[in-house]
Amino acid sequence: KKRTTASITAAEAKISQLTSTIDELTQKSKALKIKVADLTDEFQAGVESVEKANTVRMKAASEFKAEENDLVLSIKSLDDAVLVLSKHHPSQLLQSQPEPALASVNAILNKHKDMLSRSLGLDQFDELHDFLMGKKTSFVQQSLRRQAPSAGSYASQSGVIFGILQQMSKTFTDNLADLRKQELSEIELFKQVTATKKAENAATKTQRDAAATAKADADEQNVAAKEDLADTEASLSEDQKFLIKMNKQCAESDA
Repeated sequence: KKRTTASITAAEAKISQLTSTIDELTQKSKALKIKVADLTDEFQAGVESVEKANTVRMKAASEFKAEENDLVLSIKSLDDAVLVLSKHHPSQLLQSQPEPALASVNAILNKHKDMLSRSLGLDQFDELHDFLMGKKTSFVQQSLRRQAPSAGSYASQSGVIFGILQQMSKTFTDNLADLRKQELSEIELFKQVTATKKAENAATKTQRDAAATAKADADEQNVAAKEDLADTEASLSEDQKFLIKMNKQCAESDA
């Protein structure tokens, strides 16, 4: 009887402990479930952030290549125009069908009007445009007419146009250098930002996996604790029944 009573007391204490443990493990599992969900969302957001950054960088790279190509072709067109002018007197070019190279320069003027009007000055921009269009009011034509058709004046006349074309070429060359420098800077910044973000994503994933593992462990321990509780309660019930039976037998014997 004493052993049974002691067994019942131990079982009741164990049941109390197991009940408390099950409650703690249940709460722990719920908290870890929320943590896993939050970390999963954070990780997914980080992955999407990197993907978005890649998309933006690819678009920027494409825009850079287009702008770079435009500047390279513009510089080549200006070089071709200088070559044409070096072979002809400017006034002769105005009296015949415009050379393709000069037509290309005019196209460049129209395409980059805002930028070139600032770098050349609006008056010089307009006068060069008028010259390339063959307009009679051109400052360049007027300056050419004031000079005698000597070899020396030809050089001076050509220099009027060469000077403007060279300034245009310098503007495009400087812009190209700045563009390439900016692109390299943006590439480096992109690499740094994405590397940092990927490291953060890796750390988040590690935390999420650890939380998921901890939740699985808590759930496993909870299952074991519930099984132990069920076994302990069953054993307690048997002991209680046995104790009741013994007490009944003792009472009947005393009677």
